[in-house]
Amino acid sequence: MVEIRGKQYKYCFLDTCILSEYIKNKSTIGHNLVNLILEKDYAFCTCFSNLFEMRKSPTVFDEFIDYCHSIPFFVLKGRAILAEEEILNYNSNNIIDPMLLFINTLDKTEFYKGFKDMFNRPEIKSYSINFDSEKPEILKSILSFKKDYKPENKKFYTTNEINEWVELVTTRQIIEFKKDFFDDKKDELHLFNYKKFPSIMATCFITFFKFYINKKRKPRLSDVDDILFCANLPYVEVAILEKDLYENIRQIKQRMGFLSNLEIYNINELR
Repeated sequence: MVEIRGKQYKYCFLDTCILSEYIKNKSTIGHNLVNLILEKDYAFCTCFSNLFEMRKSPTVFDEFIDYCHSIPFFVLKGRAILAEEEILNYNSNNIIDPMLLFINTLDKTEFYKGFKDMFNRPEIKSYSINFDSEKPEILKSILSFKKDYKPENKKFYTTNEINEWVELVTTRQIIEFKKDFFDDKKDELHLFNYKKFPSIMATCFITFFKFYINKKRKPRLSDVDDILFCANLPYVEVAILEKDLYENIRQIKQRMGFLSNLEIYNINELR
């Protein structure tokens, strides 16, 4: 939840596909989405990687600016920042705020200038270039367990097998991300609670349901964006998703009980 001018709003996360469709179909999806956000007191939000993808289509990005400058808009922290904050707060019960930037309703010219200036910062440009170049390696790492992790009955994975995989991979990613965190706890590893890292758990669950449950699905580089932005889902109340990702999250909620309080919509509900 986020408070704006004394009123509570639910963070409503939009994936790249929804952002694009929002602009391309203003009279249907765009209109229905705005009405939904206003009616339900949702706060419109996304993450940097989704905005990077949208900027690859300058026309769509310019229309996004034109259409959204009057709506309170939030940019959320990425997976790396969330993971860092989860590590820092491991021994506390502090609530992590997912918000990175709040872009208030502005005159369209100021709104556009703010976005343009932000994306022209050297560190942001460098991040975008590096992120795209690293996608093949990220995808390879995501899939590295696949060939060696087979269901015991050779047909389907049990809930316990999925949970064991998520625990294993979540722990491994934390070790790779912050090795000294485990060095400080080497005498109490048996007490380690991987569930205190929901952002990493979310990326693990979506990886499993995308590629391990659906064995016929061929991985694509665009899957990296879907997997990484799912790190935000434990920190928002609502997500509006394209139909395949919606189905993955629906199955995770139903079968695993993870993200159980997350409200989800698919794009067809906005047509």
